[in-house]
Amino acid sequence: MSSPSMRRAAAWAQKNVPFRLMSSIRSQSATGRSCVPPSTEIPAVFPRMLEVCGEIAQGTMLTSCTTERARDAVQHVAKGARRVGRDPKEVEVSTLIRCGVGEDRERAADGMRPGLAMYAARFPRYRKMMMEAGFADEVQASRRTWEEGDRAKAEKLLPVELLDTIGIVG
Repeated sequence: MSSPSMRRAAAWAQKNVPFRLMSSIRSQSATGRSCVPPSTEIPAVFPRMLEVCGEIAQGTMLTSCTTERARDAVQHVAKGARRVGRDPKEVEVSTLIRCGVGEDRERAADGMRPGLAMYAARFPRYRKMMMEAGFADEVQASRRTWEEGDRAKAEKLLPVELLDTIGIVG
């Protein structure tokens, strides 16, 4: 049983949220109206998993990647799709783009740094992507500093140029 506020939210979403997004959130709304089954989107970073996405998923979502890596990802997804006889155009490749907005680029970048410093410290696959983007020394220094417990300093060690390479700053 849903509350009146949940029913109002569901009704609003059905009118205002793009149907593809809505279908990936719920297969049936709180108002009882059916939606298409949820889409299957698999997050992936490296070539083999991107190819698996092309083989079995309706799409993949990238994050924190350069434009070159996004182009490569599309090629790997297409390779996987073709391997199983699918049209690569049927597989959607999207990306989350981190943004730091403000008049001052450094201050705008400060809003992005905490999350990316955590990714650099805790997730080897994203650390590798950041290093491959040309910022190996900075990313490794940030990781070491994070592990030593100084998260604020680890954040500051990520240059605005790195953030602008994998997101939008300004």
